[in-house]
Amino acid sequence: MYKVTKRSVKFASVLKRLLMTIMSRKLADSALRTLSISHVDLSPDLRNAKVFVSIPFGVDNPESLIAKLTDQMCF
Repeated sequence: MYKVTKRSVKFASVLKRLLMTIMSRKLADSALRTLSISHVDLSPDLRNAKVFVSIPFGVDNPESLIAKLTDQMCF
């Protein structure tokens, strides 16, 4: 486990807000806009991020929703 710094916490927070803005504006499928980012984990050197997405309760097929999100990723 690595040491969590103020910088990494702040950067994760900014990245989370930025990704939420991008998701709300750029995703074509309205069902994908219901997703929210629950957490962002960063590597110690801030080069890699793991983004955790939460799916709203009552979604019929969450696997297909994640597949759609993966298809529409531009990076």
